[in-house]
Amino acid sequence: MKAKKSFLLVLFLFWGMIVLNTAWASEAPPHTTAVRGKPVPEKVLSREPREVRVFLKAQFFGFYELGKLSFWGPVCTGAKGHETPRGKFRVLLKARRYFSMEWGGAAMPYSVQFTAGGHFLHVGEIRPKPSSHGCVRLREEDAVRIFRTVKSRDPIIITD
Repeated sequence: MKAKKSFLLVLFLFWGMIVLNTAWASEAPPHTTAVRGKPVPEKVLSREPREVRVFLKAQFFGFYELGKLSFWGPVCTGAKGHETPRGKFRVLLKARRYFSMEWGGAAMPYSVQFTAGGHFLHVGEIRPKPSSHGCVRLREEDAVRIFRTVKSRDPIIITD
């Protein structure tokens, strides 16, 4: 009987360690590359010094340096009828303070333009589903970091 209790105690402790470790991993702060199960790939095939990849289905972006994930965060992309274009683009323009010429002068802080048609990465409200007019909305801290890090002609890849 004593051996059975010892076995159950060890089993219970082992199970508790697994549960606690899983909980701690899921509570890790965003942008930590050590988090298991992050919504973006840890590495991508790239020869570029820097690139931003937006994953439409996941509604997250990854910022990569030499193909290795540097930081990541949530996005809000184009709603139905205003879809964010898919493809490989380049940084065309950066503007700390920019106002939309198409959408009533809406403020678009820390804008990074990636299409000639007026699509940008910029600070904006992050909603649970795509709801922008085609731009990629970012949290302010992410937009500032991307704005300060990307250079003209760096790639921005929009993919499923």
